This record gives sequence, structure tokens and C-alpha cells, in this order.
Amino acid sequence: MEMDSILWQKDAKRWYEASRRRVSIRRYSGAPTGEQRNVLAALAKTLSLGGVRIVMLPVKARVFGHGLMGRSIKGAQGGAAFVLAKGTPDWCAGYAGEAFILECTALELGSCWLVGTFNHKRARLAADLRDGERLVAVTPVGVAKEGIPEPVSDDDRRRKTIPKLTGLSDKAFENLPEWQRNIILCLRSAPSAMNRQPWRFAPTRNGFLLHAKKPSLDTGIAMFHLEMAMAAHGKRGTWSEEKEKGSWVFSMNSE
Repeated sequence: MEMDSILWQKDAKRWYEASRRRVSIRRYSGAPTGEQRNVLAALAKTLSLGGVRIVMLPVKARVFGHGLMGRSIKGAQGGAAFVLAKGTPDWCAGYAGEAFILECTALELGSCWLVGTFNHKRARLAADLRDGERLVAVTPVGVAKEGIPEPVSDDDRRRKTIPKLTGLSDKAFENLPEWQRNIILCLRSAPSAMNRQPWRFAPTRNGFLLHAKKPSLDTGIAMFHLEMAMAAHGKRGTWSEEKEKGSWVFSMNSE
């Protein structure tokens, strides 16, 4: 998968600003407008590459509001499914899917990553899976009942501390250039299952190192946040996988 291709399709600053407002929305009061749905359908098609397919779900699919935790999703009318071709790792769905999620926020629409708390049978039927494909996650998409919040303070998010995530002391973090601090804060805000943040990262001489013991959907979300924030600050680069499983290096292009 060409991971640097997504950010050439849209203005990274748009998604970067959206990341500061994105929260998981569980209560909805209406469906997207026809224009909003058309924008998302076009983006879903653009993001469907490298073994990833994003499928718009119709209202009649009724995949939300199931399971103990899933019942907290109320009023959802339609959404999207994240599907992977055979042999495509889960992190690819997180990487491409987070771009879709952030576009929802930019369009003033709510969304919420769901992996287990939805009706899988109905979702698989609605996604019309092809041979060898598997459904990884879904999201409702619609008008948030209480609206999309203004930029969320880093302190208002339930996240691990920067020293725990990066190994940097508070003083070392404050001594970094502002753009690097912003990258770290954006990466820290990346959503993950139960807010476990199962990855660690640190700035390097020419970019960032990201490590996850078990690469997952969450890993791809974090990777997208890192690359998106870099691009929003005018820093382009490429990803490479280290020999140690679960480690990726984002290296900035020479200027």
C-alpha cells in the first residue's frame, strides 16, 4: 500500500484541524445530506486502494445499536464499513479509515470507530463482501445530536501521558521545536480501542519512530495521524518498516 498517496488527495490541514475536534459520537439526530453523502462516497472510492475498501452503508442496513456497548449508539442512520482483501493487514484499514473519519468531522458529521459492537451479519451483507474479503470495522455517520465540539483540549482527552508514550521527560518535550510538539500532540490524540493507545513513538533526527507490539487497526490510525500532522506542518516523507516486527520509521524528504 502506498501510504503517502492519501494525503496528496486532500488538504492535510483540513484533516489536521478536524483531528482537534474529532470525538466519538454515539447519539445522532439525522442522516447526512445528499451532498455530504456524495462527498463521502467519492472519498471512500479514492481511499479504496492497496487492499482496502470503504463501503457506504444504507440506512436500511440497521447495523448499529447492537451488543451491550453498541446500544449506546442511538439514532444512527447509515454509515460506512471498512473492508480488507485477503492478506491485507488490519493497520491498512485504520490508516485509510481515519482519513474518512476525519472528513466526516470536517463536514460537521459525527462518527465512531466500532469493531465489535454492531450487527456483523447485517454489516457483511450491506458491504457485499467479495471473495476473500473480511469486514474489520464500521462507523455510523450522521448529524451529532449535541453537535461537533470546538477544538478539544489535549488535557480533556483520556490519554496516556507524553512521557509514557514517548519516553521523553516533560522538560525534554518542552525543549522540542513547536512543530514537533504539535506532531506528538496530534499523534497522542489518535483514537484507539478503549483508549489503550497500544503504541509508542518518539522523534528521531529525521522524522519519527512508531512501535506497536501487535500491529492492528489502532496502529494504522496512529500512523495516519503522524503523517497527516507532518504534512500539515509542511513536512513530507515516506514510511519504512524496520526489521523488528511492529516498528515503522517515518523519514522526512530532504528539502
